[in-house]
Amino acid sequence: MKEKLKITKQALKRWNLKEFRNLKKKQEDVQLKMNSLDLLEEERSLCEEEKTRKIHLQGEFWILVKLNESLLFKKSRIAWAKEGDCNSNLFHLTIN
Repeated sequence: MKEKLKITKQALKRWNLKEFRNLKKKQEDVQLKMNSLDLLEEERSLCEEEKTRKIHLQGEFWILVKLNESLLFKKSRIAWAKEGDCNSNLFHLTIN
């Protein structure tokens, strides 16, 4: 059982690095592509393929933003669970 858990842990670490390590970079790349389409739209009107691409990029951007926020929230909750709330003991002593 212990060996199976080790293998699973290693697989999860590889998956995490592949999917979430460059989350901020992916977000910036999508933003650059959207900006280039915006600049192109200022020069001329976009064709249907470019409009579809822009809509797809906007959806992808918001998915990445929400994923990043969710990841940061979960990391903060993990830190809180590990470290606890430093002021809760003082608060309870003051109230009592």
